[in-house]
Amino acid sequence: MRKKPLRCPGTMEKTDSTYTLSPSESVPSLHHQTYSRNCGHQVPPSVKHKIKVTLEFIRNLKLEAFLLVYVMAFSMRLMITQDLLLTKTCLHHLNYSEQMCSHPTEEVKSETEKIANTVNLFTILVQLVPSALLSIFVGTWSDRYGNKMPILIAILGGLVTDFGNAFTAVYMESSLYWSVLAALPNGISGGLVSVWAAVYSHATISTSPDLRTVKFLMITLAIQLGFPFGQFISGQVFKSWGYVPVYAVSFTLLLACFVWMLIMVRGQKNPGVSKLTMAKDFFKLDNFVEGVRTTVRERPNSGRKQILLMLATMCVIVLNAETTRSVTYYFVKKQFDWSVTKYSDVTSLFALVNLVSIGPLVLILTKGLKVRDVTLSIIGVTSMLLQNFTRGLAYREWMYYASAILGTAGGVSTIGITSHVSRIVSQNEIARMFSFWAACEAMVPVLGDVMSSQVFNATIDALPGAPFIISSLLLILPLGSLVYCYRKSMDDFELFEEEGGEANGSEMASSPSLCSP
Repeated sequence: MRKKPLRCPGTMEKTDSTYTLSPSESVPSLHHQTYSRNCGHQVPPSVKHKIKVTLEFIRNLKLEAFLLVYVMAFSMRLMITQDLLLTKTCLHHLNYSEQMCSHPTEEVKSETEKIANTVNLFTILVQLVPSALLSIFVGTWSDRYGNKMPILIAILGGLVTDFGNAFTAVYMESSLYWSVLAALPNGISGGLVSVWAAVYSHATISTSPDLRTVKFLMITLAIQLGFPFGQFISGQVFKSWGYVPVYAVSFTLLLACFVWMLIMVRGQKNPGVSKLTMAKDFFKLDNFVEGVRTTVRERPNSGRKQILLMLATMCVIVLNAETTRSVTYYFVKKQFDWSVTKYSDVTSLFALVNLVSIGPLVLILTKGLKVRDVTLSIIGVTSMLLQNFTRGLAYREWMYYASAILGTAGGVSTIGITSHVSRIVSQNEIARMFSFWAACEAMVPVLGDVMSSQVFNATIDALPGAPFIISSLLLILPLGSLVYCYRKSMDDFELFEEEGGEANGSEMASSPSLCSP
């Protein structure tokens, strides 16, 4: 049978990924871009061209590089403030001697950690609650006017918070609640939640379906590695110089982030739009409401049910991560009497294990074994479940180490979810829906922090690992949801893509990705 000659689809203007595209702009797939460039020759892309595309992709990871450093600065502040609260509680709030605080009895340790954990909860809440509310508007506004301004404002808030924390460290006799007040600027400026929402929205809009999963992987790695690396730096600086230099280093990293955003990342131009109009539009909820409608609208082949289950699964995963992160340091302090430095060393060590394993694991599973996105998420959630359950029962250090190894694959859970959903909805729906998702996920950590803090305080003497065990049991729910979505995708995924494409009247985000978070 004679093959039909391929027709040239025309030329396509190159898009710089550092621009924020509008939701209506469709990004061509990697295959489409490649064929367009080789249209006149009708030859497959060469190895040289593939290398060029890869290098271009790496060159455009400017926001992901920023996110890594920003999260490092955030985590430095987070961990060292927990230890600062312990020290101030023991020495100045409870008025114990330095000798007692250096070698506390179990009763003193429990009393000190309960108070410090409660105040730490307040410092987290004053950051999360305002930033979670702002994320509802930030996602919508960023889709319309670009993400550069929200990110710069969030950095400024972090700089003020670091300055305030340094003040509380210099004046050790000051009230514990000065740390709560110092954390407030980071919350009202949007903080990590707004930064994450802006970066995630940019990746969703500006990346082709072929590369979107890789982009999600880069964002996931930036966050997962930023936390432990920041903790490692924090521990080493604290060991040598104390509290104030840690906040100084965090301040310096944020300052570098601010300069990077100003120089390296181009903002979206909005000709004909006044600053006043942009300010007024910040509190518009058009895209948020559209995101709700996009999420809940009827779709063929149980598409709506799959999307809602995936949203619930993502929220439980975020809840799980926040629940464990907020009390882990107090847990190892209670169980194993670890110092800040040892905790940061161990955490960063296993972060390196994740760095070495997650990327190759995703590539092997998806490119080598052709594992579906949902299967990737099932593996990730199972890994998280085993990690938390083992950690909750850990009464020996080796059990804590074993739990970290079991959780190595946990980072792939979100990658599979976002990639699977991006194949279900059309290109012009993705940005609106993920803006709504980001707002939902921003609310969840508030619940996670309250739950973990209160459970830890209530069970600190009987079972300090109770928050981890509860988190592992909660993961059974998303595991069941993922199994359901897997069965549906096996039954009618190809048919769903075809019908969904006709129903939406646009190209579905269904082209195979490099890696399938």
